[in-house]
Amino acid sequence: MSYPYLKYSSSIEEEPNLLKLFIDDSEVTIETNEPEQLRKTMLCMDGTKSIHTLAAENSYSQNDFESLLSQLKSVGAIEILDKNDTLTVEPQAFAKICRQVFPQWKKDVFTLDFWHHLTSGQLSISSFAGWMLENFHFIEGATKRLSLVTATSNKNRKIRELFSQHFIEEYNHQLFFLKALQRLGFSKSQVLNHTPLPSTQAIINHMRESARTDTIAYAACSAFLESTGGDRKDGMLFYDALTKHYDKEQKGIIKPLVDHAFLDEEYGHNDWLEKVCSCVAVLDKERSDEALSAAQMLVETLKMWTWDMSVHYENIPFEELTNACRYR
Repeated sequence: MSYPYLKYSSSIEEEPNLLKLFIDDSEVTIETNEPEQLRKTMLCMDGTKSIHTLAAENSYSQNDFESLLSQLKSVGAIEILDKNDTLTVEPQAFAKICRQVFPQWKKDVFTLDFWHHLTSGQLSISSFAGWMLENFHFIEGATKRLSLVTATSNKNRKIRELFSQHFIEEYNHQLFFLKALQRLGFSKSQVLNHTPLPSTQAIINHMRESARTDTIAYAACSAFLESTGGDRKDGMLFYDALTKHYDKEQKGIIKPLVDHAFLDEEYGHNDWLEKVCSCVAVLDKERSDEALSAAQMLVETLKMWTWDMSVHYENIPFEELTNACRYR
């Protein structure tokens, strides 16, 4: 008996008389008179239901359903598990899966209008300052989440040592953003007394929940946030654009952020997930699925965070941002 599942890297867009499948960087079109039904059927493919069960539940004949599965598998949208497949996954295979889906997930977040407007100078100085303030609060929260995940890893000495070292390296990185905000015109007390947006707190809470739940889930979320070698060039272009549009007086506002990026690279945080996975002999599939789901939920929360910043800060006078008592 076989069990189909829709790959994490696949997304579905419904249109009249067809479905568009976005798989990694490719687009596939499937013509159908019932796109809504086909989309519903595909979303039922989670690896827990057999081909026979899925066909019956979605009113397909066995032959028609197997033909559909063959088509979907040929374009890379699904995989099919055999009943004899092991219920475990190699840790480095899990890390590889994460690296395969992360680029598309990052694209989903960082192609939102806010980021284009930020890097093209279309946002107000208040929006730019707001983005830095929210980053300050998130990075300041590293002390809370890294202490939790270090405690959670008490049964694996190697992982505990990794997280302890990470804690030592990250505990004061909010100071890079504090320095940038001070060069922008904030005092230290104004930054410290600022209240983060609910969506920023949601990201912090999600990371803390992952830290309490499972070290692999936390490592997956952390790996999504860390830059990789492939992100480095884009990151420097991002900072160059911020300098051009928001530091016209050349106060060096962006330099602390660049220093922070280079320090993370020096620490080797870009392969953090692989380092954690190397400390584990094997992963249950259920555990790896939950870890990947935690990373995906982080992505959805980051989308909400982006929207929250875009609507909250745009029309606020910069002088009002420096009012420590101000909130919404």
